[in-house]
Amino acid sequence: MHRRAHYHERCHTLVPWTDPLSPLPHWGSRQWRWWWGGAGVLLALGLLLLSAAAWAQTVGQGSCVGEDACTGNMGPVGNAACIGGSACYQNTGVVGNAACIGDFACEGNTGTVGHGSCLGAEACWLNSGTIGPGQCIGDRSCYQNTQNFP
Repeated sequence: MHRRAHYHERCHTLVPWTDPLSPLPHWGSRQWRWWWGGAGVLLALGLLLLSAAAWAQTVGQGSCVGEDACTGNMGPVGNAACIGGSACYQNTGVVGNAACIGDFACEGNTGTVGHGSCLGAEACWLNSGTIGPGQCIGDRSCYQNTQNFP
């Protein structure tokens, strides 16, 4: 005889949600409350992760070209900027248009880089100063700079 049928013959007074062989618990049971609580935690976590995308800064057209060019970037990047391998890797400063062009040009930059500045390999690597427009042209020209160039 089928196990469930045999059980119901012996205990016909049980309501479906108290049936120990039932695959789903009653809606008011602790098991459902646990599932809904877990769903709430997952929803909150999902919203937290979605809001992280809002922290990312704007990137202009034609920018961030090259392997890891803007990986970890948290600062706004202008048009045609950050071109080269790791050009603006871990950048937190503002990068103007056509700036930071070259491998590692503005890697680790925390300062402001003006339009057309930091052109060359490692030109403004680990820069923390403010660099005005058209400054720091050439390889390692403002390497680990802390000065301000208007």
